[in-house]
Amino acid sequence: LTKKKQDKNQLSSPMIKGNGYSKIILKEGKKVISLKVRKIGIPLCLLALMLISLRPALPSGGIEWGVVIKGEVEFKERPKISQNQWETGLILLKGIKVEGPYLTIRVDSGGCTDKKTIEVKVKREKSLIEGYRHYSLSFIRKIPDRCKAFFPEGIEVTYDLVKELKLKPPFTVSVKNPLSPLIPEKYFEIKPSESKIEEISEEVSLKKELIEATKRAIQSEIKRYESRIPPEKEKVEILKRELERLNNMKPEKYPLKDGKPNPPLKFGVVIPPIIKEVEIKSLPQTGKLLELTRQSKSGPFFHVAGIAKDATLNLKPDIGPPFKAKIYLIYKREYFGMIQDCYVYVEKVENM
Repeated sequence: LTKKKQDKNQLSSPMIKGNGYSKIILKEGKKVISLKVRKIGIPLCLLALMLISLRPALPSGGIEWGVVIKGEVEFKERPKISQNQWETGLILLKGIKVEGPYLTIRVDSGGCTDKKTIEVKVKREKSLIEGYRHYSLSFIRKIPDRCKAFFPEGIEVTYDLVKELKLKPPFTVSVKNPLSPLIPEKYFEIKPSESKIEEISEEVSLKKELIEATKRAIQSEIKRYESRIPPEKEKVEILKRELERLNNMKPEKYPLKDGKPNPPLKFGVVIPPIIKEVEIKSLPQTGKLLELTRQSKSGPFFHVAGIAKDATLNLKPDIGPPFKAKIYLIYKREYFGMIQDCYVYVEKVENM
């Protein structure tokens, strides 16, 4: 490798500078190793010492000669992809849209993703249209989102291309991030007699979700009664019969709106469910208590047994709590006095 004499007979070495790569070729005997080395601003003489570690890969006898080929070597490094809210890197987007000067991306979030956690890299590139500037955008998650809110559809983050990202009109834009479009899940049933596939209506889908949430509530209560000392076997048997009834119930037969709710006196399934709108101070989580803004030590207590997959789809990320939630009271728990204690299903959460 090169060495250069300077004043006072001191030895120095040229620096590898820049952000690209240089190519290093080492030869010993009939074996040649070609390396691509990132330019990181270190002296070549120091790099030579580092290359000693390569000797086990070469025949014995030492390196005969080495060459550094100056200049850029084209080398594309695969970017690190952020596939979920916990990973940093180039974000795998769930969606993207442009309306006027506003560009909106949809990303995974646990409740703590915002513009402070996302870096936007803007790069000016050659335009394909005369008279227009072209910019490429890269959205990079710098800080992992370790919050535990439930956003199955992700959240939207909106940028003003002109005021925030400083793009100068007229311009065209491209986005470097990979995109995995969000395709809403649909439910289908097969009718053997007609050999056709029919899409289930939204109401039948909701009824199916309410039945499943009620079954989860019953199973939790069975465990609660079985864990008592002594176990309350009579109540367990009552709930097992209710569970069997729901297992055999077709979603179409679930009385969502027919008749007035008739909650049990002590405990049990509420059919048809009681529909309420409540104000909450945090996003709901399955298996947790719903945090109401107006809640005392005497309740009411609402245990979340299920949440619709698109419950938070319309939430705006820049607006925090409190939120408005539409809930279904599906099971009344046995509790002290007249305190309201129920399992609920959350259909929708919206900004106030």
